[in-house]
Amino acid sequence: MKHPALLISIAIAASCAYCAGYSLSFGGIALIMATGVAIVGLPHGGMDHRIGISTVAHLAPTARRQNKPAMLAVFMGLYLSLAAVVIAGWYISPLFTISSFFVLAAWHFGLEEESTVGRLSWIDQLGVIARGGMVIWCTALFRPAEVTSLLQTILPGDSAASSQIVLGLSVLSPVFAGLLAHDLIRCLGKLSRRDGFLSVLRIGSFALMFAICPVLLSFTIYFCGWHSIRGLINLRHSYEGSTKQLTRQLLPMSLLAILLFFGGFVFFRSELGAADATVRTIFIGLSAVAVPHLLLHVVDDFLVSPQRAENHHGGNHVAAEVAAW
Repeated sequence: MKHPALLISIAIAASCAYCAGYSLSFGGIALIMATGVAIVGLPHGGMDHRIGISTVAHLAPTARRQNKPAMLAVFMGLYLSLAAVVIAGWYISPLFTISSFFVLAAWHFGLEEESTVGRLSWIDQLGVIARGGMVIWCTALFRPAEVTSLLQTILPGDSAASSQIVLGLSVLSPVFAGLLAHDLIRCLGKLSRRDGFLSVLRIGSFALMFAICPVLLSFTIYFCGWHSIRGLINLRHSYEGSTKQLTRQLLPMSLLAILLFFGGFVFFRSELGAADATVRTIFIGLSAVAVPHLLLHVVDDFLVSPQRAENHHGGNHVAAEVAAW
């Protein structure tokens, strides 16, 4: 419970600071976001290569006879190809790409918060998605002009799509709010009084932060401070080795992603200022890695992990097997 309490305090403190007139420059927030994404945002998906090799081995048993370098090459080829398709989508069809990314991001954030989402009713699943998507629809509802301007910076050469996306989110916000209320009622019914109070306080403090703080800052606090660190904590709990060993496992994918992000920054820097190039690189880059990351975990969680658990009669063997690959 220490992590939720800390994030509640940070969200409230940031909101109070901006209400009192304190602020950070756009460039300063972009630098903080880039640092947070590099340190915790990208590493929280740093086990994808291990999970991917293990998943391929289970879905294609004949692949077990192949050596790991060959399996890794096949997986990375598919992973990076899908990422390239997402990047191309920002240029070919920006409205479809950003809309799809928002839906997938909300689903992904919701999955991270609710581990039993696959066993929930459809209305409960929509509630979880509304909770995970607060960082998207709440900011569009409370700070539409800022979100529109930010999207115009991110989208390469299509300013009309920005207004359409924000308008759509604003129109749908009452639906999202109703689903969020349903989700809160469901959570209060199944959690202890203390846990339920913390959940309501966290969601309330996040909503306050999304309404008051700059969009980039609230996104950084949510994505890096809440979602990514929560993912790393869950990863540490499921990993049987030491923290040092886990760090070594996370480094290859994390460093590769940082290198690719830097290449994107150099590319965008030729037409944008440093802060704008940083923001465009981060959001397009995050979408490019988020889509294959999400699809991999959907396949692993819903198709492969149950098979592993059945074969090995225990969840600890699952983590051990992934680490072994």
